[in-house]
Amino acid sequence: DDRRRAHRALHVGIVIDEHRNRFERGDFLVRNLVGADQTTGAVAIGVDGLPLASFYAPASGDLIIVHCENVACTSVTATPIDTTGDVGDFNSIIIDRRGLGIVSYYDATNRDLKFAACLDIACTTATLRTLDSANDVGSHTSLALHNNGFPLIAYGDDTNGNLKLAICDDTCATPNLVTIDASANDVGNRNALTALDDFVVVAHHDATAGALKLTRCRTNATVCNAVSSVT
Repeated sequence: DDRRRAHRALHVGIVIDEHRNRFERGDFLVRNLVGADQTTGAVAIGVDGLPLASFYAPASGDLIIVHCENVACTSVTATPIDTTGDVGDFNSIIIDRRGLGIVSYYDATNRDLKFAACLDIACTTATLRTLDSANDVGSHTSLALHNNGFPLIAYGDDTNGNLKLAICDDTCATPNLVTIDASANDVGNRNALTALDDFVVVAHHDATAGALKLTRCRTNATVCNAVSSVT
């Protein structure tokens, strides 16, 4: 059973020699996180220089955070951060301006967008929030930081097939929720969000047309103006 779970697990690869110009097979020390789903994991590098990974554990339906205790990741601290219902799928993790991890993810039980703000570097505890509970929302999340240092989250509205954006304040306690692509097609899938200066750009999948889309807007702390999309 452990072999089967290891084969399907999320793996972390550590570069053996970071001074090389090109990395190939054999240049990484690979550690697996047994029990993780390799399709639903995300990783960031913390202010301590060590990997911090989020993943969904399908067997338990939990959101798990793993912090490597050394560069080789031979020892880890794994913490179930959210265990209420079936939670943790479509997760995204980044390091915020506090130097701590933040995670966006889907609550499949309630069909909501959720958010976890770590309270320590290893994320052994976190503040949990439900950010959007209107319709079936919160799939395919992608996190980035605005130029003001506050979180931005792109995610899907599966009820309407739309792409949405959560524009957070410092703690994401009262986010502004904006639909940035409400075309007739199903467009809120496989999102990848980036922010540069005042602009937010989301690469996402138009499932109806089978095409890649780019949606861009200029945002401040509360709104997303001048939205434009190209296929």
